Amino acid sequence: MTSSGITRRQWLIGSVCLGLSLSMATAVEEPGFGVINNMEPYPRNADEALVRLENGNRRFWDD
Repeated sequence: MTSSGITRRQWLIGSVCLGLSLSMATAVEEPGFGVINNMEPYPRNADEALVRLENGNRRFWDD
């Protein structure tokens, strides 16, 4: 038998790292294009921003 230059431990560590990197790559998900299009436009003034904030807080507490 000849030596291949890589030990069992190195092969095992390499395969574990490869598996982890592949699983992390598939777990990462980018937001779709529709996310940006569904956002509300910027408020025109501070009063409108305050009304939106209060409505959002009410929706949060109602859930």
